[in-house]
Amino acid sequence: FDFIFIDALHTEEFSRGYCRNLLVPLQQQAVVAIHDIVADEYGGGRESAEVYKYMAFSPNVKNVFTMSRFGMPSILSPVENAVKLVHEIRASHGIVKPCNLTTNDCKEAVYDPLYFANNDAPTLFFQLN
Repeated sequence: FDFIFIDALHTEEFSRGYCRNLLVPLQQQAVVAIHDIVADEYGGGRESAEVYKYMAFSPNVKNVFTMSRFGMPSILSPVENAVKLVHEIRASHGIVKPCNLTTNDCKEAVYDPLYFANNDAPTLFFQLN
C-alpha cells in the first residue's frame, strides 16, 4: 500500500487488531492516516492508547502530524498556539486574509471560506519506513 486510511471502529481492541495485523507486517513505505483517533484534549480516549503504543515501539514510524489544536503539529512535540501560527503562514502566502487580532476574528468559522476548524479528534498522519 502507498496510503492507508483507517476510519473504523473506535475501540482499543479494534485498533490493537489493525496495528498488529495491518501496520506491523507492512514492509514497504506508506503514509498512514487514522481518522478521529482522540476523544479528549489530552490526546486520549477511543483507540488512541493502542495506536500510541504501536507508534512508541515501532522503529519505522516517522513524521507524525495532527491538526488537533492540543497536539499540532505532532502529539510528540506540540506547539502552543499552533492553529494561530498556521493561519499566519496561510495569510503570508495569500491563502486567507490576515486575522484581526483586536476582534479575534480568527476563531470565527465564517471568517474565510478556507478557514479550518476541527473537533480536536482529528486525523493522525504518519509515515512508515
